[in-house]
Amino acid sequence: ANQKGGVGKTTTTVNLAAVAHDVLGDNDERQHIFIDTPGSLENEHILAAALDIADDVLVPMPPEPLAFDPTARTIERVIVPRSLPYTVVINAWDPRDGRADLDDTIAYIDAKGWPRAKTVIRRYKIHTRAAAEGKVVTQYADNGTTLRARQDYLRLALERGYGGRR
Repeated sequence: ANQKGGVGKTTTTVNLAAVAHDVLGDNDERQHIFIDTPGSLENEHILAAALDIADDVLVPMPPEPLAFDPTARTIERVIVPRSLPYTVVINAWDPRDGRADLDDTIAYIDAKGWPRAKTVIRRYKIHTRAAAEGKVVTQYADNGTTLRARQDYLRLALERGYGGRR
């Protein structure tokens, strides 16, 4: 959940669900259901309905200062009042840009006292192409970049306990 659009909510949702399913395999026992939420103040009622049935919330946040205020608003005005456990996930970090924005974002999250995932999701062009093709990370062709992209979501899924019992 994040009321800012374009932070990677849909990409995170579908790819975490894909790797969790991949780890768990095909069985009828579901431990986790992933819900994608809208990124708009206008659709706050949809976000509220999703949060009303949520057990915990991931808050994707790109390492960009323009994402700070909307993320803070989502956490402080929408998630915290519901007493929901949540974790901020730094998403779409491009290592080619250096660590300055990543380090600033980590410092901001930590200064706010928000729980933060250890796993950082890197930005890869393959995610954009895959969405247009209707693919998720477990369906990417095997090469170095796609394996690293898949690894990011697998690490996050394992860190969160998705794909198995907590």
